[in-house]
Amino acid sequence: LCWCSSKVRVLDEKAQQEAANRCMLFVAPSLMVILSLAFLYSTDAFQDAQTRWASSDGPKTAGEWAGLVLASFMIYELLLYAAYGKGLAFWAHHVVALTICLNWLVLRIGTFWGCVVLLTEATTPCLVGTRMMKDSGWTQEPVYKMCVASFWLCWLAMRIAWLVIMLSLFCRDILIGLPAPVP
Repeated sequence: LCWCSSKVRVLDEKAQQEAANRCMLFVAPSLMVILSLAFLYSTDAFQDAQTRWASSDGPKTAGEWAGLVLASFMIYELLLYAAYGKGLAFWAHHVVALTICLNWLVLRIGTFWGCVVLLTEATTPCLVGTRMMKDSGWTQEPVYKMCVASFWLCWLAMRIAWLVIMLSLFCRDILIGLPAPVP
């Protein structure tokens, strides 16, 4: 889609890649959130610690597919960082997150917690959208102001409140004691 635009085709290679990456930043996080919601909705893990810490066997769950999308997208971004350069903080963030994700996917345990964290990616398309509007000079438009306000509300809800609530649930499980089969 990005390469079809006549405005994008005239850009240099790095700018074209950034435009394509912005499209990916809409698609991949949205897919991760949808798959995570499908997994979380299909379990009773919010009420049952045994389910929260259960290991998976059999076919991959929607939550594990969300993790595979995340791992694939992080590898894609790391390749972009290698090709076009990025700061150490970006590399460190993605390498640590990829290591945790691969551990979750290989051991097939903790899918609930992976999906809980992946829900924070709901803010990514909002961030990319406001950034694209800013780059296009829409900062004085009412729709831009509405989108920025919506982004910040979403960010506070998902990146702060949601994670605090889930961290308290995690700590509760640790204090009460994990179910027996958890390594």
